[in-house]
Amino acid sequence: MYPKWNKSEFSSFTKAALRGISQVILVENALTGFVVLLGITAASFSFGMVAVLSTMIGTAAGRLGRVERALVNQGLFGYNAVLTGIGIFVFLQGSNRWWIALIGAFLSTVVTAAMMQWLAKLKIPVLTFPFAVLTWLILLVSYRFEAVKIGPTLSPAALSAVTINRNETPDMISGWIHGIGQVYIMDHLWAGILILVGVFLAGWKQGLLALGGSIVGWSTAYFLRADMSWLNTGLYGYNAALTFLAIGGVFGHGNKTALIAGAVGAAFSVPMTAGISVFLAPYGLPAFTMPFILTTWLYLGSRQFLRNW
Repeated sequence: MYPKWNKSEFSSFTKAALRGISQVILVENALTGFVVLLGITAASFSFGMVAVLSTMIGTAAGRLGRVERALVNQGLFGYNAVLTGIGIFVFLQGSNRWWIALIGAFLSTVVTAAMMQWLAKLKIPVLTFPFAVLTWLILLVSYRFEAVKIGPTLSPAALSAVTINRNETPDMISGWIHGIGQVYIMDHLWAGILILVGVFLAGWKQGLLALGGSIVGWSTAYFLRADMSWLNTGLYGYNAALTFLAIGGVFGHGNKTALIAGAVGAAFSVPMTAGISVFLAPYGLPAFTMPFILTTWLYLGSRQFLRNW
């Protein structure tokens, strides 16, 4: 049984909720979560409110569901809730998006718990899979229910209509920073800066891995002559940043080749992002973090046999 609610419990819950925000970028740190929240709020006060409410819902659901206390306190039941809430709120429109986003945040907790159980035997982490799949499903529901209205930024496109814009001037620094902000679906420079500051507050290694991943992603996409608007808004950087953090840091601890594998994984996430985006174009859906998820799963799965990796 959990202890009765008191000042100590309130503090514990608050820290767990903030860690839920920081765990999106693979960091377990309440201060990082707070600074990231400031970054999200800098992009939009509404986004900040959705992030706060979503992580509180995810954390509360974990506690009320009697999940192992340590897992809840690490923020592992908040991060998918945060991304799901933000993702739904960003890409839907109308007043209904508030309650749909918060219901989605709760449902992500249920999916996260189920995925933890299923993947435990494979020794593979859930990552942000619940967020990606659940948010896709909720966005697709908009085509069948009037109460769920998809926003103007998403629309189905025939593959013949997919074009590559090379007319814009490449903005390298801005692209790197936006790559960090897009981890939280924030297309906002100050959001990216504050999120990066939050990661550095957790540790300089984490900060360098996040920034380095975004740089690798941007550089790889530039070399492959990618769409300039995607480059400058960080759409090829955020999956690379997460992949570098995951493989080069969090899950590669103690492995001599982890940094090399992380860099390769970050670069690989770029064509993975392009391919998944084109695959989803007819449905009007973004790739979200699926390139990061699949790349990291491939690495972790292969490492169970290729032990020197």
